[in-house]
Amino acid sequence: MFSMKNAWQHLVALAASTSLLAAPASGDNVFTANLGDNTISHIVTKGPGGATIPLTCQPFDLQLASSGIGYASCFNANSVGVFNTTTNNVTATVGGIASPQKMAIGLTETRLVVANGTFAAPHVTILDTTTNAVVDTIDLTSFGANTAYTVSCFRTLLAIGNSTGHTFLYDISTTPATFVREYASGVVGIAGIKHVAFTPDGTKLYVVVNQSVSVIDENNVSQTGNVLVLRVPGFAVKSVLNLGSNELQYAQAVDGSYMYLTGFDGLVYAVDANADALVNTLAIGTVGTSQAEGIAATSLSQPAMLLSGLLPADALLVIYTDL
Repeated sequence: MFSMKNAWQHLVALAASTSLLAAPASGDNVFTANLGDNTISHIVTKGPGGATIPLTCQPFDLQLASSGIGYASCFNANSVGVFNTTTNNVTATVGGIASPQKMAIGLTETRLVVANGTFAAPHVTILDTTTNAVVDTIDLTSFGANTAYTVSCFRTLLAIGNSTGHTFLYDISTTPATFVREYASGVVGIAGIKHVAFTPDGTKLYVVVNQSVSVIDENNVSQTGNVLVLRVPGFAVKSVLNLGSNELQYAQAVDGSYMYLTGFDGLVYAVDANADALVNTLAIGTVGTSQAEGIAATSLSQPAMLLSGLLPADALLVIYTDL
C-alpha cells in the first residue's frame, strides 16, 4: 500500500471490460467507455448492481451531468449518444457531428462541447443539453489550426487544444461563441496539444503537450517541459512542468487541491494545483510497461481517482484520495 498525506492513501483494483476512458458519476457509480465492444460499463463500486449499456458505435469519451444524463462521443458514427445513468438506457442520438472525440460540459451544464477530429471545419460543435440540438460551431481555420483534439470548460469559458500546438479560449455565454485568446505552444505544427484542463478555481489552464517544448514565461525566463500552466484569461505562462511522459492523461481531484495526470510511463503524477508543483508519483503496474488510457476524478463515498484501460491487463483502478 502506498501512502502520501494530501494525495492518496490506497489502491484498489476492480475487474473491468476493455475500456478506453473512465468518467465519474454521483455516489459509488463509475462509467467506462469501452471502445473495443461498443458498450458503456456501469460499475457499482460497493455492493451489487451495475449494467452494460449497448451502443451501435464505438464510444470515445464520456461526460456526465449532475442531472443524471450521460453523453458518449461516437467518433466512428459521427454522433453523440445520450443515456440515462439511472436506467442505463440510451435516450437519444445526436447525429451530424463529424468524428467527435473529447467533450466537456459547461455554462451551468446547458452546453456540451465536442471536439471534432477532422481537418475540415467545423472543428468544434456545441450542443444545447436541454434540447440536444446543435446551437453553435467553431471554425479554427483562420488561425491556421485544424483538428481540435481536446476541450475543457469552466463556467462560461471554453478552452480548445488542437493537434498542431494551438490553444484557444472562447466565451460560450454568447452565440456564436466569442473568441478571447490564442496561445501557440512550442513548435506550431509539430508539438500537438494532448489535453487542456482548467484548475478547480478556473484561474489557470493546464496544457499538456505531446513533446517537451521551450517557452518564455511571464517573467521573461525560458522554461522547458511538457505541461504548460497558463493564466486565465490572459494566457501568460505562469510555469512549466516536466512530468516525464509525453502521453499524459488528466484528472482533477474532487477536493480541488490537486491535478492528477498519468501517462504511458506507468506513473500517476500528483500536482499541487495551487503551487503548480509536482508533489509525488505513484507507480501503476510495471513502470515503462503499464499504461492507463483513461483517468477521472469521482465523488465516491470516499473521494477517489479512476484509471481505466490499464495495460497489459485491462482493469479499472480506484485510488482513494481521502486524507
